[in-house]
Amino acid sequence: MGDCGVGILPGAGGSISGLVSYSEARRASKTPERFGQGEPQGLQASEAANNATVGGGMVPTLVLGIPGTPPDAIILGALLVQGVQTGPAMFESGGGSMVFTFIYGLFIATLLMLPIGLLIGRYAFKSIVTFPKAVLVPAVAFMTMIGAFAIRNSLSDVVIMIALGIMGWVLDRLGFKPSPIVLGLILGPIAEQGFVQGWMIGGATGDPLSIFLAGPLTITIVVLIFASLFFPLVAGWLRRRRNTEEACHDG
Repeated sequence: MGDCGVGILPGAGGSISGLVSYSEARRASKTPERFGQGEPQGLQASEAANNATVGGGMVPTLVLGIPGTPPDAIILGALLVQGVQTGPAMFESGGGSMVFTFIYGLFIATLLMLPIGLLIGRYAFKSIVTFPKAVLVPAVAFMTMIGAFAIRNSLSDVVIMIALGIMGWVLDRLGFKPSPIVLGLILGPIAEQGFVQGWMIGGATGDPLSIFLAGPLTITIVVLIFASLFFPLVAGWLRRRRNTEEACHDG
């Protein structure tokens, strides 16, 4: 359900939900040290989250006319080419029946993917896992460079990607995990844009801060943000206190 909620966020997509689910699976696992070494729980969490965003991503695409994921952007473009106007006007003009077409299509695709996924997971994925890393790593690196170059046809993007990759490797060796960093890079521009828009709307009313505390939903989000910021500090303090008490008791 949480990953479906991430899919509802405009522009979020499976990359964010995959990182969130991976982090939560690692936090809840009894063997978190095995994550990052091919732990099945991490792979299952990431892929399940990636699939869970498909249905949620259709919500902003059809209701607001804002693509929730990159594939939704392609669907939105195809609808616009066919003259279908998405957004609130879509439901007012009798286009609500098309929404049920997407719902039924996703439901049928889910039923069809169950036997196909079980079949592929038993045979195809087994061979992929045993693929030599000496061949797999260069191939993935080469395809990553092509993808970075193809976005804007710029070699500087490839250089930046390589530099950030080296930086991420160094930070990982120093104990900084790449998942929160990547998550911040993805969510940073979205959060900044939303904050600027909210501040401008609040500024028009004469009280910029009121827009961020205008209702129970925004207050709940603010409380959850502060809780997520201070929870690691409180949890670490409680853990150190418990270890100290155990050490005093053993002494």
